[in-house]
Amino acid sequence: MNTTEKVRALLTPYAENQEYDSQDLTEIAGYLLKKEGIDHVVMSGRLYLQEGEEYPHYWIELNTGHIVDFRCPATDEGVFLPKQCTYVGERATDLMTNKCRFRTLTEK
Repeated sequence: MNTTEKVRALLTPYAENQEYDSQDLTEIAGYLLKKEGIDHVVMSGRLYLQEGEEYPHYWIELNTGHIVDFRCPATDEGVFLPKQCTYVGERATDLMTNKCRFRTLTEK
């Protein structure tokens, strides 16, 4: 199983919960990826769609060039190479989830 398959399998159960917005899901994903030892960078900024729409957004970048974003309206893949949209942002150092925050988010 390659990295993107591992990430997709690890995060899909959480992504299926529509109560989580992009920030919540990014926090959950960041925590789980760190726990699994998968290199990643948590990001915040803006998501630009090809149709000209833009949104404030959170996502994760993998060292493979893939984006982890289960709330991207341009695709339902969750882990993908960003061809359908553009992400512009910076490392979200204030969005580092610890075990306590993870439990709070996932025990809603």
